[in-house]
Amino acid sequence: MYKLYHHPACPFSRKVRIILNEVKAKHTLHEVKFWVANDELVKLNPAGNVPILVDKNYHVIYGNYAINEYLMEEYPMFSLQNKSVVEKTDYRMAMDWCENVFFTEVTKPIFEEKILNFLDRSSSPPDSGKIRQANRNLVKHIDYLQALLGDDYYLFDHKLTLADIVFASQISILDYVDSFNWKQSKEVKMWYSLVKSRPSFQNILQDRIANLNPPKHYSDPDF
Repeated sequence: MYKLYHHPACPFSRKVRIILNEVKAKHTLHEVKFWVANDELVKLNPAGNVPILVDKNYHVIYGNYAINEYLMEEYPMFSLQNKSVVEKTDYRMAMDWCENVFFTEVTKPIFEEKILNFLDRSSSPPDSGKIRQANRNLVKHIDYLQALLGDDYYLFDHKLTLADIVFASQISILDYVDSFNWKQSKEVKMWYSLVKSRPSFQNILQDRIANLNPPKHYSDPDF
């Protein structure tokens, strides 16, 4: 059985949880306030952040890319072994963009200003300027995501892949605080509705941050 050190508001943790649910891998969850000094966490991961995955042999895997590669190797349904070099590159570029550029320009500032400031009472008040800039950045990222979708239901291969989970995990955090503009692209909205309707996504959508409730549409696949 796997053990996952996570936090409900961490998009990378959500990604790992969804993958484990998709492949029906038994696992337990250990919630960690990763922004608070934690010696146990640092012993497992010198960077002191989550997710951290402990496998069945008590091997500790930390670092977002290491966990990505581990899960693709461990579960063939997420493998790229049958793809051409170009297909693999396109796939990896999309995920890299999401977990670096999209995260840095949109998810991270929204998380820090709208969620972390709420959870960490010692923090300064939310910076409205950072929130406005993140919202402006989001416009181009939705356009990019729509371009990736094209005429397909999913991002690659006409079926769910790790890329869909990566993008949906980031977006789910934004949607929790009603910070995703669903009116900009009906194609992106239909795609997200399809992904979040999967059984693997359901316990993610049931997560709640204490005293901070999501909008009514958040848990509804047919929003």
